[in-house]
Amino acid sequence: MATKLDGKVSGTFKVVADAGLQLGYEKSKQENTPVALQIVKDCMEIAKTASPPADPERAQVAGFEQQADRAMQEWQKKQVNETPSLTLSRNSARKGQKVTVVGKEFWANEMVDITVHATLVAQVEADGNGSFSASVTIPQSAPPPSFDTTITAVGKSSVKSASAPFHTA
Repeated sequence: MATKLDGKVSGTFKVVADAGLQLGYEKSKQENTPVALQIVKDCMEIAKTASPPADPERAQVAGFEQQADRAMQEWQKKQVNETPSLTLSRNSARKGQKVTVVGKEFWANEMVDITVHATLVAQVEADGNGSFSASVTIPQSAPPPSFDTTITAVGKSSVKSASAPFHTA
């Protein structure tokens, strides 16, 4: 990911470029990157629309937009390359017993729903690296011992999901 969206302008674009662009980029490191980058692009479009057609700073704004586009493309490529995974402390347990679920490659700081078969058993927050570890109790509603099922984790923001095979003992 780009380390910074660089550049400053003055006049018509100063407020948008200095505040909107840098704030949007800083927010993108902590929150939803595609939304933050789209806000940056939208701010630049508003500034262009409000400025005279001959404003010489339009070229600089186009450069900012290209940086935002590149950052978005890099972010998308990274998301494709970072497929989430789920590891269980054991792949079998009785109803009422605990299983540790470890997830990786989710979005940083997003909430993740963990289900056993179709029952929500936990909601956890991924850390700054998109990883989490949670101890979950196998619910009474879990399928019978002869029925193979899964434990699944789904990111609330990213909608990234990972499953691991599981069955009740």
